[in-house]
Amino acid sequence: MKTIITSIFLITLFFQASQAQVNVQDTVRHVPIIAYWDQGDTFKFKVIKKNTDSVDHKLVKHEERAYIAQFIVLDSLEDGYRIEWKIIENLNPEKKDVPEDLLLDAMALNNSQIIFKTDTLGRFLEIENHKVIGEFSIKYFKSLLKNSPNQNDNELILEKYTKMFESKSGVENFILPEIPLLCSLYGGVYDTKDTIYSEVELPNPLSNHLLVSKSEFYNDYIDEKFVSFYNNYYADQNSYIEMVKSIYNDDDILTEEINKIQPIIIFTNYFSYHLPYGIPADFFAGRLIKIIDEKGILNIKETTIDVEMLYDED
Repeated sequence: MKTIITSIFLITLFFQASQAQVNVQDTVRHVPIIAYWDQGDTFKFKVIKKNTDSVDHKLVKHEERAYIAQFIVLDSLEDGYRIEWKIIENLNPEKKDVPEDLLLDAMALNNSQIIFKTDTLGRFLEIENHKVIGEFSIKYFKSLLKNSPNQNDNELILEKYTKMFESKSGVENFILPEIPLLCSLYGGVYDTKDTIYSEVELPNPLSNHLLVSKSEFYNDYIDEKFVSFYNNYYADQNSYIEMVKSIYNDDDILTEEINKIQPIIIFTNYFSYHLPYGIPADFFAGRLIKIIDEKGILNIKETTIDVEMLYDED
């Protein structure tokens, strides 16, 4: 957990927790992450999403969206769980120039239900009402762009969002990626001692091309009540270039430019849970893309999702 120690008393507690960590790690080799939820269980989370772009070491774009959501277990059934992800407050109400912020407002004001399913272990299955969410989003963006200037640009924007929102994977990966993130490790048993290395192929909702990446998975912290892990991916340069080209396969000029770039792509994921009941705690997902273009200029794009559990003050 991201805790700042500000007193000798807290430092003492931290030292004791560190000792507990050593003891647990000495005796516990594997930790299962399994959901033990009951109907009516409710947790509150703060979600922060950021997008930044920099060119030649100068920041040219910074977008930040934040909201509060409730995780409400609607049904605990023999074949899994039905959970509502309820947006209760947009924390950036003053920002009206970013489409995603406006969509958050609209979903909150319309009490839009976001319901997803997991299996009995807590593994994410699907957003149950993804079609309703997708249709709502498309209609919303059409009305948003209808009377705005730059209609040519707006048509391209609408085409992009429509393509994303028409598919289940688009809704799950572009509108609400925090939900699959929260459920990522459920249903598994994880090693607390060794780093696990592997090669994987990551899907992309906008392309049939799989992104070949090297993966590392390791335990970050463990004690009697808490466990956390990191899972990092390092994408293969050639595979990334081929994936991007497959998205723009009808644009010969752009394809030629893509062939000249030198990309470095890193995905960082952090997961933490309360033990022994598999209650989700804090989560983080980051994507860092560094590209040296044909002129030798460094371009950096970073996207992050930070999901933090909020606790009752009492």
